[in-house]
Order: sequence, then C-alpha cells, then structure tokens
Amino acid sequence: MNALLTATTAARFSKNVLYHAIELNPLPAEVYSKLNYSQILKQPELYKAIMQTGWEQMLFISPFFKLKKINDDLLKYLFTDRIDIIYFDPFAPEDQSEIWSDTIYEKMFNVLNNEGILMTYCSKSVVRKALQQAGFAVEKLQGPRGKREIVRAVK
Repeated sequence: MNALLTATTAARFSKNVLYHAIELNPLPAEVYSKLNYSQILKQPELYKAIMQTGWEQMLFISPFFKLKKINDDLLKYLFTDRIDIIYFDPFAPEDQSEIWSDTIYEKMFNVLNNEGILMTYCSKSVVRKALQQAGFAVEKLQGPRGKREIVRAVK
C-alpha cells in the first residue's frame, strides 16, 4: 500500500522517487492478490507491477518511480544509501517486539538525511518516547480512515 500510494503521488507531482522495500517474509501472490488496494486507488496495473517485480534489483515501475524490493531482515540489513523518508510499518509491538527496539530506532535515525521523516501507524506512548530517545522530534497526526492517530518522527 505504501509503495502504491508513493508511486501514484510521484506521478501526480512529477517527482522522481527511488523506493526501497525491505521485507523478510514477503506475502505470497495468493495473499496479496486478494488485497483491494488497486481497486481503491484505481491502479490495478501499477499495483500488479509493484507486487510482481522481482527481488534484489532496481526496476523502473513508472517514469517517476523506481523500486528495489529487498528480501532481508531489517535487524541485519546494512544500509548503503541515505534515506529521506521511512514508512515504518511492521506488525504491532506486541506481535513483533524485536523490530520495535531502540537499536532499530537508532539505525533508522542514523540512515535518514537531516530533516528526514519516519512515519508509522503505531502511536503508542512507549514508541513515541523511544523515538524521541533516539533523537527524533515526534508528533502525532490525525490518521487515515480507520486509524485515529499516526506518528511522524523527524530527524
């Protein structure tokens, strides 16, 4: 969903985006094909291109959107590029506690460019406080439909 929204927005504003997606356990086709993101955004071909793109290679998905899907563990992944924005979207802290850790927050802080942004759907106070401890300026924002709040953390 984040990649699809970003690709759509990049095209609308004619902004070049280089998007890296790091996923240890990618969804199989029989699962992601049942999601309704492409219908909601009226972008079935773009969604298909994003989801069916191979792993470990940089590909042009559209004129303004390049995608590299990385099949790796975020805990072990070594970033080689600086990042402008991170969509931090793992399962909830109680379901995937190893990802919601001070080590990961510091890793993300260090890889972001100055004024880089980390966005997450999790707005729990323990997460906000840990992001602040890592050096981020943290604020709660109104969430999308079905989600009361989201968090924006700025380096």
